[in-house]
Amino acid sequence: HLKSTVLYDHMPPRMQKVIVGISLALGIVVFLLLLYSGWDFLMKAFARGEYEGDGGLRVPTWPARLTIVVSSIAMVLIQVRQLRRLPTGRSIVPDEVATSVESLVEESLAKD
Repeated sequence: HLKSTVLYDHMPPRMQKVIVGISLALGIVVFLLLLYSGWDFLMKAFARGEYEGDGGLRVPTWPARLTIVVSSIAMVLIQVRQLRRLPTGRSIVPDEVATSVESLVEESLAKD
């Protein structure tokens, strides 16, 4: 994902934590809603034996719907963990990993 930190970088650390906390809480809500609606679609697709496609190529829809549900669960768990660690300042991503990912993104953008 991309983020712009122009305003964020000029905020005091306490305000930065508040902003991060709000964004994590909103993310949790969004993924819980996605999980809630995705679960219903998954159960219906599985119970009905729902397929997409015509003729010889018919693909069941439940694996894709299961991916949405599992991914939503994972995102909720990750964001809850980040939210719980926010007051301590500990990141769930080690600094060296975050730094290497940021440098890869910067190199990629520089090539374009």
